[in-house]
Amino acid sequence: MYRFDWMITPKIISFIFWLCTFCTVIWVVFGVQDSEIGFPFRCILGFLSIVSVRVFLEFIMVAFKNNEYLRRLVELQEQDAKQ
Repeated sequence: MYRFDWMITPKIISFIFWLCTFCTVIWVVFGVQDSEIGFPFRCILGFLSIVSVRVFLEFIMVAFKNNEYLRRLVELQEQDAKQ
Protein backbone atom coordinates (compact mmCIF):
# COMPACT_ATOMS: atom_id res chain seq x y z
CA MET A 1 0.00 0.00 0.00
CA TYR A 2 2.78 2.45 0.83
CA ARG A 3 5.13 1.39 -1.94
CA PHE A 4 6.34 3.89 -4.49
CA ASP A 5 5.34 1.95 -7.62
CA TRP A 6 3.78 5.02 -9.19
CA MET A 7 4.35 8.71 -8.64
CA ILE A 8 1.75 11.30 -7.71
CA THR A 9 3.97 14.29 -8.52
CA PRO A 10 3.49 14.08 -12.32
CA LYS A 11 -0.25 14.36 -11.77
CA ILE A 12 0.29 17.38 -9.55
CA ILE A 13 2.57 18.94 -12.17
CA SER A 14 -0.08 18.43 -14.82
CA PHE A 15 -2.65 20.10 -12.56
CA ILE A 16 -0.27 23.03 -11.95
CA PHE A 17 0.19 23.50 -15.69
CA TRP A 18 -3.54 23.62 -16.37
CA LEU A 19 -4.09 25.94 -13.41
CA CYS A 20 -1.40 28.32 -14.69
CA THR A 21 -2.87 28.15 -18.19
CA PHE A 22 -6.35 28.95 -16.87
CA CYS A 23 -5.08 31.87 -14.79
CA THR A 24 -3.11 33.24 -17.73
CA VAL A 25 -6.12 33.07 -20.04
CA ILE A 26 -8.25 34.83 -17.42
CA TRP A 27 -5.56 37.52 -17.11
CA VAL A 28 -5.38 37.99 -20.88
CA VAL A 29 -9.14 38.19 -21.37
CA PHE A 30 -10.24 40.02 -18.23
CA GLY A 31 -7.05 41.86 -17.30
CA VAL A 32 -7.20 45.41 -16.12
CA GLN A 33 -7.28 47.73 -19.10
CA ASP A 34 -3.98 49.53 -18.60
CA SER A 35 -3.06 52.18 -21.09
CA GLU A 36 0.51 50.87 -21.08
CA ILE A 37 -0.35 47.22 -21.73
CA GLY A 38 -2.82 46.68 -24.54
CA PHE A 39 -4.75 43.52 -25.33
CA PRO A 40 -2.41 42.34 -28.15
CA PHE A 41 0.61 42.76 -25.89
CA ARG A 42 -1.16 40.84 -23.10
CA CYS A 43 -1.87 38.04 -25.60
CA ILE A 44 1.82 37.83 -26.48
CA LEU A 45 2.82 37.88 -22.81
CA GLY A 46 0.19 35.25 -22.02
CA PHE A 47 1.45 32.96 -24.76
CA LEU A 48 5.06 33.39 -23.63
CA SER A 49 4.16 32.73 -20.00
CA ILE A 50 2.25 29.55 -20.88
CA VAL A 51 5.18 28.31 -22.95
CA SER A 52 7.70 29.16 -20.23
CA VAL A 53 5.64 27.41 -17.54
CA ARG A 54 5.32 24.37 -19.83
CA VAL A 55 9.09 24.24 -20.47
CA PHE A 56 9.88 24.62 -16.76
CA LEU A 57 7.47 21.85 -15.79
CA GLU A 58 8.78 19.60 -18.57
CA PHE A 59 12.26 19.91 -17.06
CA ILE A 60 10.82 18.58 -13.81
CA MET A 61 9.03 15.77 -15.66
CA VAL A 62 12.30 14.76 -17.35
CA ALA A 63 13.77 14.11 -13.91
CA PHE A 64 10.87 11.80 -13.07
CA LYS A 65 11.11 10.01 -16.42
CA ASN A 66 14.84 9.51 -15.90
CA ASN A 67 14.06 7.92 -12.55
CA GLU A 68 11.51 5.61 -14.18
CA TYR A 69 13.88 4.57 -16.98
CA LEU A 70 16.69 4.00 -14.48
CA ARG A 71 14.40 1.73 -12.47
CA ARG A 72 13.58 -0.26 -15.62
CA LEU A 73 17.26 -0.64 -16.45
CA VAL A 74 18.00 -1.92 -12.95
CA GLU A 75 15.14 -4.42 -13.21
CA LEU A 76 16.46 -5.67 -16.56
CA GLN A 77 19.96 -5.96 -15.16
CA GLU A 78 18.67 -7.95 -12.18
CA GLN A 79 16.79 -10.30 -14.52
CA ASP A 80 19.95 -10.86 -16.58
CA ALA A 81 21.96 -11.53 -13.43
CA LYS A 82 19.49 -14.24 -12.36
CA GLN A 83 19.84 -16.06 -15.68
